Amino acid sequence: MKSGVTLPSDVALRESLNVLERTIDNGGLREESSLVMNNGNTIRGATGELPTIVDGVQTAKASLPSLPIGSTIADVESTIHSHPTKVQQVGNMIYPQEATAPSPTDKGAFSQFNRNIIVGPLKKINLKNVTTNPNGTFKVPNRPNGAVIYDRNTKELLMLSRNAIQNILKN
Repeated sequence: MKSGVTLPSDVALRESLNVLERTIDNGGLREESSLVMNNGNTIRGATGELPTIVDGVQTAKASLPSLPIGSTIADVESTIHSHPTKVQQVGNMIYPQEATAPSPTDKGAFSQFNRNIIVGPLKKINLKNVTTNPNGTFKVPNRPNGAVIYDRNTKELLMLSRNAIQNILKN
């Protein structure tokens, strides 16, 4: 752990796992989101649409849920959203995403909040390790899932594997 980094609350860590599980359960391509409020309440966002490919770039969209009536951005402890856990294949191209790469849209949203969490794969795919199956689909190496915690300037503060989060919550 990096010195001086405060872990998110147990509520935010638990909700990070929930967002990750919802993403896996929905097939791994549609993003999920939640807000964790300073008072411990969690607001779940709607499941995002299937990613689109435009000019060779995959975009997966999900929106953070609306703030509860009477609350402000200052009342949010953490935003949480997922990046696709499944690699999309279109023709002979694959479009992997990972939690370690905030999109331009993420960067804009992050600037409003003190703590932002992206859940999903923690490693980039080395294309040299991708092979072709007999049916024409690609065999993509498994990547560990977890959470990457960012500040409002999109500075990565901490990366935690799913197992690390589970162990933190056990103690």
